[in-house]
Amino acid sequence: MKSMFKKTAIVPLLAAATVLFSSFYSVKVSGSNRKWEEYQKVYSFLNEQVCNRFEDQLLLKGMKGKAGMFSRCPSGYEPNFAMPADSVRTDRYVNGKIAYYRGCSPNPICDFKVCVDKQFIVVRSPGSTVWSSVGDWIALQNRKTNKTEVLQKPAQF
Repeated sequence: MKSMFKKTAIVPLLAAATVLFSSFYSVKVSGSNRKWEEYQKVYSFLNEQVCNRFEDQLLLKGMKGKAGMFSRCPSGYEPNFAMPADSVRTDRYVNGKIAYYRGCSPNPICDFKVCVDKQFIVVRSPGSTVWSSVGDWIALQNRKTNKTEVLQKPAQF
């Protein structure tokens, strides 16, 4: 009887510990599922067309990591939209920043402007006024840094 009680008590404790020690990345999108689907399409497009290319091609010391890893704090390249999630749509131009997260500390990498329906993506360095294609920006950063870390300290968003 004691053994049975211990086994049944462990299951809820493990479930509670799992929820307590993990976090869930959530974005509040009010309204229909359509808005959430639109947000997800734009987010996925950015991950595929920008963040994954950064992981594969951008030569920044100490900045390799898979985007979207499940963790309490994000790891890798992560897009952050500069507009409310309800406004993120595939037919609109969407602005934001991409940061490289190591633990909970973001390092700003670039600003982006994207329109999924038009297959339009441009990026620029923080503080710059010149937009360029993802490939051109990666090539410029790789030449400029000569395989060294671009950003020395975390910045606030």
